[in-house]
Amino acid sequence: MRRFRFELVVVAAGALALGGCGDVEVPRDRLTVIVNGESTTIAQAGSVSVEIEGAPGLNYSGPAGCAGRYFTDAEGQTFFRYTGRRALLLDGDQLYRFDGPPREVPPNIVWHRTFGPDRVTVLANCERP
Repeated sequence: MRRFRFELVVVAAGALALGGCGDVEVPRDRLTVIVNGESTTIAQAGSVSVEIEGAPGLNYSGPAGCAGRYFTDAEGQTFFRYTGRRALLLDGDQLYRFDGPPREVPPNIVWHRTFGPDRVTVLANCERP
């Protein structure tokens, strides 16, 4: 089993006003990762800064979600970065690489592939890059 070490800084969009009331941006960008039938959904907003030792393709600093084409969960278990030509998914200790663009299945873009014994599907409610 391969171990990845990471540093994660998440800056949430929106702020609470003094006194505990105010508007907070509700994340609209969503990513669903399905590995062997187990599903995880990530709602993303704001910006993120991530450095992962052993997976430099997932190092990133900038807007989170569809705007930055980067998603990560708060626990640091799932990281997903994509372009118009490829995508990388780190799920736990397993790194998956999708070569080729996503398919459009409105309202989502979708990556699907079998990696050895693992069937992996990723859905993002983003526009195709």
